[in-house]
Amino acid sequence: MKRAHQLFEAIYDHENLRSAVYEAIKRKRGKVETRQFVANLDNELQILANNIRTGSLSLGRYSQFLITDPKQRLITAPCFRERVLQHAMIRVCEPVFERWLIADTYGCRRGKGRIAALQRAQFFANRFRVFLKLDVRKYFPSISHVRLFQLLQRLFKEPPLLSLWH
Repeated sequence: MKRAHQLFEAIYDHENLRSAVYEAIKRKRGKVETRQFVANLDNELQILANNIRTGSLSLGRYSQFLITDPKQRLITAPCFRERVLQHAMIRVCEPVFERWLIADTYGCRRGKGRIAALQRAQFFANRFRVFLKLDVRKYFPSISHVRLFQLLQRLFKEPPLLSLWH
């Protein structure tokens, strides 16, 4: 597979960042941080674009909290500015990931989701008599970031874009 290139500039494109704000704002409108960002939107987008372009973006501002659903899970939530960056990156990089993912991957994909996953599971349940129900404990914290970055390097060519993933 050829590595994708010439995507970095599209991430900090003003219209891409503006669209990313509208995606990031869903279910976050009432938060003070979100209202402050949107109140000064053009300036915030300019600062974010400049920080991305120059590589001076400071990452890692997040909050952590526990939920019980039904078992306890630690949730790590990025600050609003980083949510905007995530949406801007995925708007540009999603087509690259789509070519790489298998058809039966349903999480966080356009045109897929909970209903499509349930329909696919029903299809397999009608076809086979046995199944395996599995929940891997602490799966996400166990993912090797070194290995994950190596996989991203196989997909993307531009060092500035890769630095955003790192």
